[in-house]
Amino acid sequence: MSLDGRFLAAGGTGLASTELYGFATVKTDAADYAPGSTVTITGSGWQPGETVALSFRESPSIDVPGPFTATADASGNIFDAEFAPDTLDLNVRFYLTAVGSQSGLQAQNTFTDANDNTSTTASCTSATVTVGGATTQCTATVTDTGGSNGPPTGSVNWIIAPVDGSFNPVSCTLVTGSGNSSTCTTIFTGTSGGTATITAAYPGGGSGSKQWKLSSGTFAMTVDQAPAIISANSATFTVGTSGSFTVTDTGFPAPTLSESGTLPSGVTFNAATGVLSGTPGANTGGTYPITFTASNGVGSNATQSFTLTVNQAPAITSANNTTFTVGTAGTFTVTDTGFPAPALSESGTLPSGVTFNATTGVLSGTPASNTGGTYSITFTALNGVTPNATQSFTLTVNQAPAITSVNNTTFKAGTAGSFTVTATGFPAPTFSETGTLPSGVTLTSAGVLSGTPAANTGGTYTITITASNGVSPIATQSFTLTVNQAPAITSATSATFVVNTAGSFTVTASGFPAPTFSETGSLPSGVTLSSSGVLSGTASATGNFPITITASNGVSPAATQSFTLTIGQAPAITSANNTSFIVNSLGSFTATATGFPAPTFSETGALPSGVTFTSGGVLSGAPALGTVGAYPITITASNGVGTNATQSFTLTVSKVTPTFSALSASQTIPYGQASISLGGRVNGYDSMPGKVTITVDGVSSPALTLNGIPNNFQRWRRESCLQLWRLTLRESQEQQAQAFVPLHPCSAGTAHLLA
Repeated sequence: MSLDGRFLAAGGTGLASTELYGFATVKTDAADYAPGSTVTITGSGWQPGETVALSFRESPSIDVPGPFTATADASGNIFDAEFAPDTLDLNVRFYLTAVGSQSGLQAQNTFTDANDNTSTTASCTSATVTVGGATTQCTATVTDTGGSNGPPTGSVNWIIAPVDGSFNPVSCTLVTGSGNSSTCTTIFTGTSGGTATITAAYPGGGSGSKQWKLSSGTFAMTVDQAPAIISANSATFTVGTSGSFTVTDTGFPAPTLSESGTLPSGVTFNAATGVLSGTPGANTGGTYPITFTASNGVGSNATQSFTLTVNQAPAITSANNTTFTVGTAGTFTVTDTGFPAPALSESGTLPSGVTFNATTGVLSGTPASNTGGTYSITFTALNGVTPNATQSFTLTVNQAPAITSVNNTTFKAGTAGSFTVTATGFPAPTFSETGTLPSGVTLTSAGVLSGTPAANTGGTYTITITASNGVSPIATQSFTLTVNQAPAITSATSATFVVNTAGSFTVTASGFPAPTFSETGSLPSGVTLSSSGVLSGTASATGNFPITITASNGVSPAATQSFTLTIGQAPAITSANNTSFIVNSLGSFTATATGFPAPTFSETGALPSGVTFTSGGVLSGAPALGTVGAYPITITASNGVGTNATQSFTLTVSKVTPTFSALSASQTIPYGQASISLGGRVNGYDSMPGKVTITVDGVSSPALTLNGIPNNFQRWRRESCLQLWRLTLRESQEQQAQAFVPLHPCSAGTAHLLA
């Protein structure tokens, strides 16, 4: 590469020196220097007598040596021997730059400090040893990989992991060998089994200009070890409680475990994990001698005589309750399991006359009078194996029933009543009754006599009440229920008499004693109510007469009833017995009648389609086309008084006579009228129409030919300017009419009906 007339070239071997040739040069006497060696710098081509500055740059940068200077001699040559790299500069490359102070010339060169790298290998005569067996020799070889410092010196440290072993010596001294390598040896003895890595660690060495960096080498070693069981030779489990014990061993390869002998139900040995575990079944307490064996193919198998002890906590196995009876001797034995045999105790209050024998476990005695009830006590069984067994125990003391409440009570019909029968005894007695109770009253099993006696159930009811609780004898009591009944009026709330006619109505009521009757309010003249409830007499005026009737019998409350006496009048039809409607036209007729209350109307017979008759007496509607004729019907007026009024009635449906508007132009007109299109003048002369179209109710007839249809159009007469024609129009089967038709009026004209 050219630069300002200079040429940079590289040469040499290893870390070669390079020069910049041209007007000036700078050189070193070697390409690589050991620490402490002097670097001799020379050069040529410099201006005689000038000072040449010598500077250094390191890679990697450790420090900055110099600067140094050299003075060019008369031939332009320079010489300097001031700089020597130290141990910190190992493996550093130096870049040397020379600059002339007067000529401004520059020259460059490069060199390195010594390479002190090493490599270490480890090897052993055997890759497998056995704990307690033969040893093996291991050799470490340390090589100067830089090649400039020669065979390394110092010592090698021996390490093994992760298993244990010993080296003799732990640190061996290197012996110089051939080339750039040194060696040393040690003897390895395995003390624990497993796969391990032996490491030969060279920490580095040398001094001055010859120093070597640290390095290490490894060797894979297998240490076999015969099996040995190292866990305890016994364990204790408890019945009903999950237990676990792990058998542990040593040896390499890892031993496999096995077990022989009988284990308690619920406990197993897992040979893969070495775990003896499980929950001993009920009643498996005791000792279980078994044998564990560990084997791995190295040396002899290891065996261990092992004892599994299963403790069994106490458990109370008898029932948690029993029943005694007052006045009768009773006994109950508490039983239990467990090892050793548990001791029993009892806490809680027992009824008078009953005791517990802790030695025999017997609860016994005769409960004293009135000790019926439940007694909650606790039995405890203990044998030193936790947990202790406790049982909540219920002693029930039964007592025969006795009824303690009075033997009678009184209810009232229609009113809820309640009476509670009471009794002693245990369990609490239930009640029943024999005999007839009034409707609405019942006796519950809890002894509650209750309910609302139904109407008309007044009287006395003798029944027998029984109390029972399963303890003999049962208790019985003769009991009387008296039911009083207030009066209640049961008859209708209204009656109807006919004016000027004798009438009678009897008010009825329930109750005991038999009620008497009275009334308040205004009765019509001629009508009275007796104390026995008879309403009678002859009224001379119509109308509604509200009164209040009261029934009383000394049992409250008295019964009252709002009552209406109606004095009625039979209906009579007063309107005409006929009317007429026009077909397809709305018509209406109202029937009238006298009577009290106001009569309502109905009819029998066929009415024309489109016509109806209401209960208010209105006959109305538009008779449909095709319904012309007479319709005989019967109209009935009724109001609940006396005999209904009837009338034979005739509805006549007639045809309609249409009307015609001025026919000066064609038009559509409502039903009953017609519009006609007519011809006009022809060549200034009057002329008859050719065809006529008639529209009725929006429906047009076919075109009618004037002269082609006789009796439809007929010339009638001509008066002055008005030429009249007669038109016979048949609008439907029932409707026809005639009209004058002005064909060509001189002035406005109007058609006139002929008939």
